[in-house]
Amino acid sequence: MNIVFCSDEGYMIHLGAAMASILANASNDDQIVFHIVTDSDSGMVNEIIQALRTIKDFEHFVHFLDPGWIKRINSVERLEKDLAANAFRKNNPISVMTYSRLLLGRILDNVDRVIYLDCDLVVLGSLKNLWGTDIEDNIIGAVEEPIENELDKKLSVKRYFNSGVMLINLKEWRNKGIEEECLGLDEGVLSRTAVFDQSILNYVFRNSGVFSLNPIFNYCPAWKSFYDDLLFEYEPAPVIVHFLGDAKPWSFDIWYTEQDYFETYWKYRNAISLGDKKPGLVISRKEILRYLSRHPREILDLFQRIKSWSPFVNVIFR
Repeated sequence: MNIVFCSDEGYMIHLGAAMASILANASNDDQIVFHIVTDSDSGMVNEIIQALRTIKDFEHFVHFLDPGWIKRINSVERLEKDLAANAFRKNNPISVMTYSRLLLGRILDNVDRVIYLDCDLVVLGSLKNLWGTDIEDNIIGAVEEPIENELDKKLSVKRYFNSGVMLINLKEWRNKGIEEECLGLDEGVLSRTAVFDQSILNYVFRNSGVFSLNPIFNYCPAWKSFYDDLLFEYEPAPVIVHFLGDAKPWSFDIWYTEQDYFETYWKYRNAISLGDKKPGLVISRKEILRYLSRHPREILDLFQRIKSWSPFVNVIFR
């Protein structure tokens, strides 16, 4: 079972939490091979790998982003502009690693089938059923987003999928020249893409090539009201929980207002604490005051909630 992540230094610790959740919930006979694509050589990835060895055996390969590959992405003027404009977004920054999944066909040149996962997620069960899904003659399997996206209107995309979880036939990806098509789109198309590489993929696969996966394989808490009825048609709980957009477990506002599965993230983050230290959640006094200004009657409940996190996270006030 090949699983690939793309991560820069800033998201490496979240990658570790995602990997820990996969290993902790794997079946005994799951043979897992991790592929980590990164532009960081800080050594953190090796520390994380060592910490994960205590959970379950696995194979791993680290693919450092070749300067030629980075140049390939930056050669597309529009992508270079997007990277410069969005590099410092608070919870969801955009880096060259965001676009690196468009190059997976060449990076994993000896792999024919792979599960691609974003780093901002946790896995709650074995990925065996996802890995074994027959996507027929399609190139990727992905979960459709249940909400209308502006791309539908701008580029006439009828069905919009989330690219944070994909089962990819890399052999056909290479054969059909998907990388070349993605990076060869003209400025007129790229200027209307809204969600970076995800929009590019949706445009390229706008007519065919996508198998619709069961939503349990990419459940977003932000879409709870849309997906709950669908989930119960299949089985009662999601297999992959994806913290989509700015709704991250390491954001105080999200911690308090979007509780589903966020403590689960910290459980697995704690499993790969480096240096035997409990991970820290930094909460500024300004954030607390801002929250209480909106919810003044919840002061006692707020601090009881923060106290309940102590078994798995060290809350730091600044």
